[in-house]
Amino acid sequence: MNPKFPLNPRSALLFGALVTAPALAQTPVKTFDLEQVTLSPGGQHSLVLTTGDVLEQGQLRLLLAGQYQHKPLVFVRNDEIQGSVVGRRWSAHLGVAYGLTDSVELALQLPVILSQGGDDLSALGIAPVSGTVLGAPVLQGRFVLARQSASALGDIGLNLGLSLPIGSSSGLTQDPGAGLAFNPGIGFGHNFGSLLRVGVEVGAVIRQSERLSNYANRIIDQVGSYATLGATVSTLGDGLRGEVTARALLALTQTMSAGEVLVGARYPLPLNLEVFALAGPGIGKMPGNPAFRAFAGLAFRPFPSKPKEEPREPTPVVCPACPVCPAPTPAPEPTPCPAPPPPAPPAPADSDKDGIPDVDDACPLKPGVPAHEGCPPPEPPKPPYAEYEEARISIKDQVRFATGKSDILPESFPLLDEVAKILKEHPELVRLQIGGHTDNRGTREFNIKLSQDRAEAVRRYLVDRGVAPTRLEAKGYGPDQPIATNDTAEGRQRNRRTEFISNSKKK
Repeated sequence: MNPKFPLNPRSALLFGALVTAPALAQTPVKTFDLEQVTLSPGGQHSLVLTTGDVLEQGQLRLLLAGQYQHKPLVFVRNDEIQGSVVGRRWSAHLGVAYGLTDSVELALQLPVILSQGGDDLSALGIAPVSGTVLGAPVLQGRFVLARQSASALGDIGLNLGLSLPIGSSSGLTQDPGAGLAFNPGIGFGHNFGSLLRVGVEVGAVIRQSERLSNYANRIIDQVGSYATLGATVSTLGDGLRGEVTARALLALTQTMSAGEVLVGARYPLPLNLEVFALAGPGIGKMPGNPAFRAFAGLAFRPFPSKPKEEPREPTPVVCPACPVCPAPTPAPEPTPCPAPPPPAPPAPADSDKDGIPDVDDACPLKPGVPAHEGCPPPEPPKPPYAEYEEARISIKDQVRFATGKSDILPESFPLLDEVAKILKEHPELVRLQIGGHTDNRGTREFNIKLSQDRAEAVRRYLVDRGVAPTRLEAKGYGPDQPIATNDTAEGRQRNRRTEFISNSKKK
């Protein structure tokens, strides 16, 4: 791989026996996926490693990155580098991550090889590698197992990755056999305050082994499964952030292990964008580990996450003045709240709303006064309609008749009832004249007759009320005895009257 690190003849001879001595026909490179780094689409802290962090629920992160690799695959024979099978490789990486819950993140990454090539090794029988090909898509599921808190030292997460068999065998983007590769791992991360985060990841790439060379059955190079061990230190905050990541690739087949160191930075842009870059050298000779690697890309989050308060370190209790810290003073017992006063009894029923309860109200359905035990006060006595004085019965109102007729109106019945009562109470009134009077409107003959008819109507009413007819005399005077002027309405009203005058008195 790396020309600065020649292979040990006793450990590996990469592609050293792809071409046998008698035949130099071009042989295609045996298929395997040359890519050994998968970016973190979620990218909460590290751009490469999983350190127990995932996107928040409902958060989405889109990723577009470009990568350059220098000499990821070289040809070595007899401990001498003969040339680069893949001396340069340009690729694009499309990624998307989604927070299914606050503890589960799903991601997909699709690499595309834009250009790759190396030295002309046709004289050695090595066929060139295809230039532009599709890489193997990688599905990832990340799960939070624990979060940093007072009872947990840091974040712990599980990563499960699967490379799908969709790559190109001629372009070195598909693993041997069925083309599947399983990538499990577990990560740990711890925040030191709000400025620094340290994380580690232990994992593996499990895939079918493929023998690349077999020279005299003595030196064998293989690609296959390998373990990964990574450590990262990254800064925290909302502005420019940095990252240093070291990865070790420990071969589980007959090839050499390798590693690399990547230094990166990221910076937020408006519109929820973020630009990032990552680069560093490779160490060792495992196929796929380049002498130098560089990433640059852009990430986009349509939905910005809510700021979260970083966990704080617990403050230790320091007691310099005493060998044993005193027990904390217990908090005083809270004073119990006084019991609420009992509810007021319901107000007694008062149906008529006069302020006197029904139990004390003699008239519970009629508003009254206390002086009458809740009953309404009696109405004041009405003034009498008629009074007896000096052989005359004086009436306080007029006897009212229908206009131009002798019909007594009902409103005058109480007055005439009192006149009948006086006559019964005073038998000494032997004879009483009922005099009818009119105003001067109309002819005298009409008014004389009208007044006589009205006097007769009053006499009949009194007789019906029990007064002896022999005690009553009806006399109509017409307009002949006015008591007021007939020139005004008020005077004419006074002249229309009925009078009760005693003609004799019992001795």
